[in-house]
Amino acid sequence: MENYTQLFLVIIPGLEGLAMDEIKNKVPLDISSNWNALEIHKGGISIKTNNIRDIQTLHRILKIPTRILIRLSTFKAKDFPKLYKQLLKIEWANYIPWVLPELKFSSFNAKLFDDRKVKKTLIDAINDQTKASPPKLKYKDLKWQECPTVYIRNEENEVTVSLDLTGERLDRRGKKLLTTKAPIRESIAAAMFQNITNLCKDRASSLTLFDPMAGSGTILFEAHDFSFTNPRHFNFQEMPFFFKNQFSQNVEMLPANLDLIKILSNDIDEEAANTLKENAQEYDIENLSVLTGNFFEKKLDELKGQDNLVILSNPPYNKRIKTDVKMDEFLEMFMKKATELSPIIICIITPIEHPIPVLPNYKRTELKPVLNGGLETKIVSYVKSL
Repeated sequence: MENYTQLFLVIIPGLEGLAMDEIKNKVPLDISSNWNALEIHKGGISIKTNNIRDIQTLHRILKIPTRILIRLSTFKAKDFPKLYKQLLKIEWANYIPWVLPELKFSSFNAKLFDDRKVKKTLIDAINDQTKASPPKLKYKDLKWQECPTVYIRNEENEVTVSLDLTGERLDRRGKKLLTTKAPIRESIAAAMFQNITNLCKDRASSLTLFDPMAGSGTILFEAHDFSFTNPRHFNFQEMPFFFKNQFSQNVEMLPANLDLIKILSNDIDEEAANTLKENAQEYDIENLSVLTGNFFEKKLDELKGQDNLVILSNPPYNKRIKTDVKMDEFLEMFMKKATELSPIIICIITPIEHPIPVLPNYKRTELKPVLNGGLETKIVSYVKSL
């Protein structure tokens, strides 16, 4: 019987389907064919693998997940002595030697619900195990990317114990970027580009990408780097169960489905455009053009004759960044101007309460709601009829 490692990829609710598409588009078949399970859940995706090297592969190539957890144990517990006994069975020195972790605890319909008592029980179990069987002293010098976090979920007295393998969230790409007002989270921007990848299937293998309200450039940078590996440091690299195997740092990934011929940004705010230019220095982008001005008034000659133009944007919501007109009218103006450029696809993210215009000769689709900056939003796409 094979020994499988169970992983859980934490996903912003509403993006699970796009995250699954990313896995299928990027993970080579010789890796995924060895998985015992690949399942979507609300707020995540679970994977059972017989190769712990997949932990490195998934961290390096995936852009939509928030973090990746490893399941350590699942058991029944209705009292704290039983909880302590089960936590003591976990080989903590194999994961977080000489470290007292942070705890994220959730309880639903269960007898054990006091997070302070649960944390004390966890720390007692780790301390007692460390005293009884001290880890190697050299493990005291491990350089954690962020203090490790244990996740304990207790649902109807069934306890699941997981450990975060990531450290700082996956959408923190390791680049020192400047931001402007109301930035979009990188994982959401990556999901929007995965959506574009899906819509371009069997239609275009290369495209020109334009964000007319680009802000600091998150959407365009995520699109550019979507098929690049993430070189930053992760917590799993400090965990003995992983680094004792001395895996190569190289990872496999399927080739990109889309080639970005040209990337163009625009913003009415010159300061935002300058911020984008500074951020662009963190990326090796040879085909980037940065424009400034009012999208509704610009002629945009730079976009005339561009093959397979795609407009991908996170327009203002009239919240932190105000619009001159009501939001419904603003979206009408945005779509009217966008269609003048004859793109093959328009994709935006916008608050769910605002009606989305119907565009002649374009088929509209809406994805599940997703929280963006604390607001409930939806990703809306328009695909031009052939």
